Amino acid sequence: MPLERWLYRIRLRLRSLFRRRQVERELDEELHYHLERQIAEHMAAGLSAAEARYTALRALRGIEQRKEECRDAWHVRFVDQLLQDLRYGARSLRQTRGLTAVAVASLALGIGANTAIFSLVDAVMLKLLPVRGPERLMLLEWTAAGFPARFVDDLEGDSASDQGRMTGLVFSAADFARLQARNDVFSDTLAFASNYRNVNVGVNGRAEDVLAQAVSGNYFQALGVSPAQGRAILPSDDSPAAPPVVMVSHAFWQRQLAGDPAAAGKILMVNGAPAVVAGVAPPEFSGLRPGTAPDVWLPLAVHVAQYLRESDYDLRDPRVWWLTIVGRLKPGKTPAQARAQLAVLFDHGLSEKAAAAAAAASAA
Repeated sequence: MPLERWLYRIRLRLRSLFRRRQVERELDEELHYHLERQIAEHMAAGLSAAEARYTALRALRGIEQRKEECRDAWHVRFVDQLLQDLRYGARSLRQTRGLTAVAVASLALGIGANTAIFSLVDAVMLKLLPVRGPERLMLLEWTAAGFPARFVDDLEGDSASDQGRMTGLVFSAADFARLQARNDVFSDTLAFASNYRNVNVGVNGRAEDVLAQAVSGNYFQALGVSPAQGRAILPSDDSPAAPPVVMVSHAFWQRQLAGDPAAAGKILMVNGAPAVVAGVAPPEFSGLRPGTAPDVWLPLAVHVAQYLRESDYDLRDPRVWWLTIVGRLKPGKTPAQARAQLAVLFDHGLSEKAAAAAAAASAA
């Protein structure tokens, strides 16, 4: 490549390593600038403000996803991870237990009353979100003194690092199963894939790339979201043995299914595999991440199976953290009680992972 281009890339990578916060701020400003430009162009073409923003976000495929692509293009993440791996690999078992304690304590702090699932949303929007009792929903977060390399190979979704400390809103499938099965402070514990995914959906001979989100089988029931047509995804759908189903958004139903009153039960081809439309989401519901609206929702089991079929990437691996977990406090239960119990459960899970890693290292 030309010398000038090579030197530019070297400078960018060095800035990304040693002036991370400034580079991240510049990246955020640039992406939002492009987003606003796209919104303005769509509005000039006659779309409403809401439609223009939706169209621009879909074209951009999400601000956070684009940020991750840019970070990968800088080719500096592997340096960070190598340094983190070396630091953690040199620590003793005692120090590993110390890391575990930090992560557990941070989990406890991360599900306090001030971090309800919509804590970053404008208060006016909170009153409009069509879910049952949003004030009882709790979002789980962990914090560690650096990348928790002893427990994680891959973080998919929302995580951030600042001054040597790392926080994340993602957990492994094993973490979700443990917390869902063993806690008695939540009436419901649900999960969804932190990253959206573009999938190809075909219906009636037409195909379109759309935004999909994978959700646990109890997602809609736990949120109290009733479908406009058909039924919601159910826990029984979230099984490898269950026939694949999808829930479609109201916008997708109107756009691709022409508002068919008999849409429930129709067959869609999702990345070449058939899936039955279970139901249509109500028009006011667009998920738990304001600013980005999925076109379809898939059960976690369908999502995992697609990844295995298409790439041999196993999302069931306990070292792959990709799920955001949300709990609904039971009546009479407090955030403090939830913190105490979930910290113990999370601690047990980390201890098991540390033991498994130590056994694998000894066997090698």
